[in-house]
Amino acid sequence: MRIPLHLRFRHISRSTDDQQLAKTVFHLTGLYPKRISLFKAALTHSSMASRSKDRVPHNERLEFLGDAVIDLVMADLLFRKYPNRDEGFLTEMRAKAVSTKNHSSLSQRMGLAQLLQFDAIHQKTQLTASMQADVYEAFIAAIYLDRGYDAVHQFISQKIIGHYIDFDGEDSTRRCQKTFYPCLVLGWDFGGGRHGFFQKRSRTKCLHALFESRRAH
Repeated sequence: MRIPLHLRFRHISRSTDDQQLAKTVFHLTGLYPKRISLFKAALTHSSMASRSKDRVPHNERLEFLGDAVIDLVMADLLFRKYPNRDEGFLTEMRAKAVSTKNHSSLSQRMGLAQLLQFDAIHQKTQLTASMQADVYEAFIAAIYLDRGYDAVHQFISQKIIGHYIDFDGEDSTRRCQKTFYPCLVLGWDFGGGRHGFFQKRSRTKCLHALFESRRAH
């Protein structure tokens, strides 16, 4: 018997944001998050630490871990895919796949960059390619810590390779699935929204838009 989606997340707090984020993680990965706090931290830039008197978990440490996990998974996939190619070829292919440019592109196309919370006012932080790449790497670390290495390997091999990265193409990002996400920037509630030239929308609405967009695919 198929379990209704809302019952699968009954261990998640009743916060609307947490429930919506859990659904978004599921539709991005096909995995049910056990510790939603890991994914919230993955989507939080260190500039948000100054926005609250309480310590706000952010994604710097997760980015460090995720970078290493991605390297290992990519090395394993390439090693198995090309049993007759030499170390130089494998190194070059991995370098293309795990570059900041490629991770930034993945972050945008998956919708992760649009969910990043950062302080664009007090710290005058701008959303850079490096920050976008960090979100993807931190998200991978969150999966690893939440569900283990096998889950990360499955996610990258089934959801990333062939959909966002093509090892056989000249450019490892040519066969990307491009999806439009209506929320350019997400303002999470830590005592104020983001301003400036960015479009302001609530976190819940943005998560809902991403959730519905991913479900449609």
